[in-house]
Amino acid sequence: AKLPFNLSEVRLIKSKDFSSVYVPLGREEKVFGLGMQMQGSNRRGSVYHLRVDHYSEGSDRLHAPTPLYISSAGYAVFLNTSRPANFYVGVGNRLDDPKRPPHRDRNIDPKWDAQPPSDWVEASVEGPGLEVIVLTGPTAMDALRRYNLLCGGGAMPPIWALGFWHRMPSLANASDVETEAAEFDKRGF
Repeated sequence: AKLPFNLSEVRLIKSKDFSSVYVPLGREEKVFGLGMQMQGSNRRGSVYHLRVDHYSEGSDRLHAPTPLYISSAGYAVFLNTSRPANFYVGVGNRLDDPKRPPHRDRNIDPKWDAQPPSDWVEASVEGPGLEVIVLTGPTAMDALRRYNLLCGGGAMPPIWALGFWHRMPSLANASDVETEAAEFDKRGF
């Protein structure tokens, strides 16, 4: 499928310690992915430092970070790395970007924004190189299917694993648990 940008617009930058890629981002594009995040699904407008840890909330150090994002414009970008990755999704403007917003004085301009929107996704890893794989759609689901095939497909999990997960709050008492169990029984679970 056709990408909504030219591959020649993608910028790869290597410094002494980091390798970075800049991928164009349309003004109305939504970005999904980057692993198991507990706060919404659209990643645009935030910074993510993907690290493995047990936290259930936040934009970094989660228990299922994945260096893959999928665009509502029908493509996916995968950083094929085991290194911790950083993603600036539609935030952060470089001085050499011709489309960056005008400079504003934070002391006198009420329209000053500490984090003005950007037309780029910047992703980086600490290391000498970076393999970036762009998967096309034409739909976001098609791009996700191609990512699944790239990673070797997947076996169908057991049927019980496809259901929902549920747990009671840690401060629940016996009455709360019995009420919950009765509700499950009433609904045929």
